[in-house]
Amino acid sequence: FKNFEEVNSIVLSGGEPLMQGKKLVEFCQILKAEGFEVKLDTNGSNSYLLEELLSKGLLDFVSIDVKNQLNDYSYFKVSGKRLPVDEVLRSIQAVKYYGIDYELRMTFVPGLHSTHDVLELARQLKASKRLVLQQFVSSEGTLSSEFSNTQSTSYEQLLRLAKQVQGIEEVRIRT
Repeated sequence: FKNFEEVNSIVLSGGEPLMQGKKLVEFCQILKAEGFEVKLDTNGSNSYLLEELLSKGLLDFVSIDVKNQLNDYSYFKVSGKRLPVDEVLRSIQAVKYYGIDYELRMTFVPGLHSTHDVLELARQLKASKRLVLQQFVSSEGTLSSEFSNTQSTSYEQLLRLAKQVQGIEEVRIRT
């Protein structure tokens, strides 16, 4: 670790970091005590633990991975299981309330998501700071083999989608 002393921030990602419960709180307390900035990547499914981390000042940036429109059917369509959409909404409200920097991001999967999905999500997230539309890239590591042959999202497709989004302060694309 030749350049270790230059490291000043840590990203906690997953799986889902919030599944670690109180151990995550303890770890973040150690990181902050050592002077690190902490970014959390989460699906937002545990708003209570996220709010505890936020209320204690243990996070500097939060990325919430929003799977689709914020309703049970759309989330089930993407994940194949029931996810707590109400928890995701509470997590989004929490990061807004605590005023730290954040982004809400959606990985756009052709054939699974539509332009309507993106525009409806943007309507639901109205007045949010930042929405990032991410490129889906098919690979052998894709969680569901169903998508292993799905064509990747193009830069142009993401750009067209981003230009249609209204009501969000900043829309970015990530390829």
